[in-house]
Amino acid sequence: MNSTANVYLPTPECHQLRQLLLDELALGRLLQHQLEQEGQLLARMEPEQLQRAGQSKSAILQRLNDQAKQRMDWMSQQQLPLAADFLQHPQIRQQPEIARLWQQLAAQYRHNRDRSIQLNELVLTARRRIQQRLHILRGQPDRSPLLYTETGQGKSARRGQGYIQA
Repeated sequence: MNSTANVYLPTPECHQLRQLLLDELALGRLLQHQLEQEGQLLARMEPEQLQRAGQSKSAILQRLNDQAKQRMDWMSQQQLPLAADFLQHPQIRQQPEIARLWQQLAAQYRHNRDRSIQLNELVLTARRRIQQRLHILRGQPDRSPLLYTETGQGKSARRGQGYIQA
C-alpha cells in the first residue's frame, strides 16, 4: 500500500478542495463561453472583435492556469495523487461530490480542448482561403488544387483565373 492511502482528509480540507474545484470549473465554463463567442466572431469574419476576444481568452487562460496550479499545489501539500489515481484515493472515494466535481472538471477540459482545436482548424482554413484569393487577385500563380472540367478531369488554372473561372 502506498503512503498516500493513509492520508486523512478532514472535513475542512474537503471543503477547501471542493471550493478549488468549483473555482476551476467556473473558469473552465467561462473559457467555454469565450470559445463559443470566438467561433461566432470567426463565422462573421470580424477581425477587430476577434482580436479583442483573443486577448480576453488569454486572460481567462492565465487565470485558469493559476487556479489549476493552486489546486495542484494544495493537493501536493495534502499528499493526494494528482492524476487518475486521485479518484481511487480512499478519502476521495468517500466524497462523492468531490469525485463528481473532478469528473466534471475533466470533461470541461476535454470539451474546451476539442473546441479550441475546431477553432484553430477554422482559422487555418480561413487563412488559406484568403491567401489563395490574394494570390488570384495579384495575378500570381494559383497554388490552390486543380480545377475540374465538365468531364471531371483535373487541370491547373491559368494564371489569375482560379476562382473567377470556377
